[in-house]
Amino acid sequence: RIYIMNNFCLIKNKNNKHDITGYGSIDYNFLISQSFISCESYVNFLNSVYIRTKELNLYNQDIAKIIDLNKTIYTLKPHISPESPIHYINLDNLKIYCNFLNDPNLKTIHTYPYDIENNLFDKHRAKYWIPNYNEWYKATYYNYQNEQYYTFPNSSNNIEDCQVLTNNKTNSHSPYGLINAGLKFFTIIDDQNTGLDYLIARGSSNRQPMHSKAGVKYYVSKEYRSNYISPRICKKIRN
Repeated sequence: RIYIMNNFCLIKNKNNKHDITGYGSIDYNFLISQSFISCESYVNFLNSVYIRTKELNLYNQDIAKIIDLNKTIYTLKPHISPESPIHYINLDNLKIYCNFLNDPNLKTIHTYPYDIENNLFDKHRAKYWIPNYNEWYKATYYNYQNEQYYTFPNSSNNIEDCQVLTNNKTNSHSPYGLINAGLKFFTIIDDQNTGLDYLIARGSSNRQPMHSKAGVKYYVSKEYRSNYISPRICKKIRN
């Protein structure tokens, strides 16, 4: 069984122009998760692949801050909401999660469509994948109705509006319908680099709102995990 506790938003209007930053142009339509991957979804995933979690470093001292392991059963700690975004995972962890969504075969969970060891990706055959920067940028900042980009992810060019949203519990929606895209947490991005580090996009609620400005991105070390980073996934549109 594939566990996906998420709705998807259609990112249409292919062949859109890029922003002044040079980002955001996509020549295909695709789907992207409306919200960050939930803790519940990730715990279900761990329980489905528990035979290989240690080998693949899916459970470690970081994620143990929010997920307990009792013999072979993973459960959320009592203070963690099942609907809250998953934290303390890195790009390789997310690749394995996507591999399982594509094919719940534990023998190939580290090789298809993401080949972890060789840092390769078969996007042509993938049904689910990690957004690249242009995919995420378009889904977050582009307004398809007037064919223009916003400076900030809350459909605004005003930094004060962004400040309000990062300081309270108000949810924002991108023009495509993504919840808190570019706000609350950094997002894991796959830019298919050397594999020595990985990309995270925008700022989080513990950062100044300027970190949410279009074009802001950072690289962190390959093994880096944190409570201010969370993932989304993309999904192929059925033909």
